[in-house]
Amino acid sequence: RGVRGGTVDSFNQVVKPFVSGMKYLITEFNIRHGLEGNPHLTNKYAMEFARKVADVMSRPEIEALYTHSVPDHSIVYWSNGRRFATVVGGSDDRLTGAAMSRGWHLTPTGKVYELYSRLAWNGDVLGYEAKGDQSHWAVRASNGSVVVTLINDSDKATNKKVKISGRSLTLAAPPRSIVCMDVN
Repeated sequence: RGVRGGTVDSFNQVVKPFVSGMKYLITEFNIRHGLEGNPHLTNKYAMEFARKVADVMSRPEIEALYTHSVPDHSIVYWSNGRRFATVVGGSDDRLTGAAMSRGWHLTPTGKVYELYSRLAWNGDVLGYEAKGDQSHWAVRASNGSVVVTLINDSDKATNKKVKISGRSLTLAAPPRSIVCMDVN
């Protein structure tokens, strides 16, 4: 059924009697089995990517992952330093010019990739929660700031009350959006 955040619990049950502090490298993380019609280029796919990657990366045991997620024949790599890199095979003739640049910043999924690498997952995870079409988490960046991210993948705006690092916050997000805020 694929790797999800909860999959780590299953692995931990098997491995922990033999190895403490286990870390995992996911070498093949596909968020879908089929890519008919090149969904990489849609906002809907970008939100699916945002939710599924966040669920996996919320687990501190995940050291790194490679994912086929951004336009055809590319790999996004996540490492323990919260750094992303993109490797492009370049074998899809639909991708030319600027679409071949590092980071895929011109596509919806590439914009999620950029946001995650710059803000949303660029730090130590302080907390993560997912329920239905929404998830939120906080990271402490290297400069000490705390960045809270809210994904709202529903067709209605949301206001969510959360407690992060002892502070009560109200997060607001329009429909089908990802919002990041510095708690300060």
